[in-house]
Amino acid sequence: MDTYEPLYLRERSKYFLSENDICRGLDRPTEELGEIRREHTLMEGLRAVSNNMARPDSPEKNRDFRSPVRELFLYAVLQNREQMARMFWEEGKEAIPSALTASKILTSLAAKEPDPDQSTFMQSHATSYEDLALGVLNECYNDDSDRTSLLLVREQENWGRTTSLSLAKQADNKNFIAHSGVQNLLTEIWSGKLSDENNYWLVSR
Repeated sequence: MDTYEPLYLRERSKYFLSENDICRGLDRPTEELGEIRREHTLMEGLRAVSNNMARPDSPEKNRDFRSPVRELFLYAVLQNREQMARMFWEEGKEAIPSALTASKILTSLAAKEPDPDQSTFMQSHATSYEDLALGVLNECYNDDSDRTSLLLVREQENWGRTTSLSLAKQADNKNFIAHSGVQNLLTEIWSGKLSDENNYWLVSR
């Protein structure tokens, strides 16, 4: 996992992102060459909102995030905003590691939440991301099993250069690890170039 300090947990002020904040970011007037233009693209709006989330003395304040969708996705997950988080998940890249990370975060939050109803809702939210990760993995595996193996061990640039397999292990996501695509990869790693048809008693001699 990446070890950056989440901006949404930094002190001085607390931020509570709402749908209205996003709309304001999408339709913010700016001056350019003496004329007023408006930003309409989603990415521009996300950059504007995520940049405004930084605390005043932060070095991030005056520059764009490399991945504003990821920052806002994690913020929505931590706020347990189900629909908002799902929207950012769909807009972002690296669907499997994003879903696995969200599932891990929400499961941890649910375990520490004193309110039983809120804890149950967080756990349900976590399960939905576990299902999303499995769904994407299943689609990839049915399409191309070999490329799925590469996908599972590819370092994810936006997630601390970790892998989907490592994220699943850290999250103790047994359903994900039990998937045929993951099991085939683990068998390949364990056996190396040895054929599955070899008898183990011959190999051990």
